[in-house]
Amino acid sequence: RLFNTQRSIRTGIKDIAEIGDSYHTTCFSMFGDWSLGDFFKAEQIPWIAELYLDRFGFNIDKFYVSVFKGDDDAPRDDEAIELWLQEFKKRGVENPLITDDPTKINDNYDANGNILDGQDHYKIFLYGKDECWWQRGEAAGELGGPCSEMFFDIGKVDPMAKVLNIPFHDQGDRFVELGNNVFMEYYLDDNLNWKKLAQKNVDFGGGYERVVFALQGKQDIFDTELFLPIIDKISEYTGREYHDLTEEDKAPYRIIADHVRAATFIISDGVLPSNKEQGYILRSFIRRAINQAEKMGLKNITIEL
Repeated sequence: RLFNTQRSIRTGIKDIAEIGDSYHTTCFSMFGDWSLGDFFKAEQIPWIAELYLDRFGFNIDKFYVSVFKGDDDAPRDDEAIELWLQEFKKRGVENPLITDDPTKINDNYDANGNILDGQDHYKIFLYGKDECWWQRGEAAGELGGPCSEMFFDIGKVDPMAKVLNIPFHDQGDRFVELGNNVFMEYYLDDNLNWKKLAQKNVDFGGGYERVVFALQGKQDIFDTELFLPIIDKISEYTGREYHDLTEEDKAPYRIIADHVRAATFIISDGVLPSNKEQGYILRSFIRRAINQAEKMGLKNITIEL
């Protein structure tokens, strides 16, 4: 049984390109728990439900999960489904509904984006390998298995979501992923067919910053004390109040705040800017932050420490 918290840096091209919206960051604190041949789904799902719903205090009305729906390689994860049903019912959701139609999320809400009262709600969404499966590679001996992700409605209403019946996973700026339970119970044999592992494992990862902003009722991860001091300093130089800006105009502020924070953590671990390896990643963060600042007309700034 393992547990830890750690600073993490996301350095992929796609990861960095996502920075600028209201909830993605390159640098974050990840907390996780792992089981190497010890506990499995029957323990993990109740424990993680207790952590998020009882200890952290997330509102269960706005809490949703995804589960693997099965395919030719592996069956539907009925054990995870049944365990989540029990957790929802235990906390007052009388009839939590299951669906493989991601547009059904809109049936839970009225035209103004408020949760409908007095009716059954869709709480468990079934997805295929594109969303609810983890594996490291395609070679013989590689491990893999179904996932069960947790999402929270931060209340960022899109007035067209119900009108256009927008799917669950396309409303990512409203239904934010809080954490992911990976159940490694398969391996690829010599013919690259998935077979059951004798020793089953759990790998859970959750984001501290997302927990903070969701619990605070924020719709913007940069509107928390984890980022606001940097945002306020940028606003001081630009003369524009961050909260008065459009989403498009907020993007450079978010990129600078994220990259400056990431660069600070990297430097504190002893890395210096260079043209290779970790130093190159650090240099790219600094360079991109400077480019964003120059686009806003900020040049030759001296910061007194």
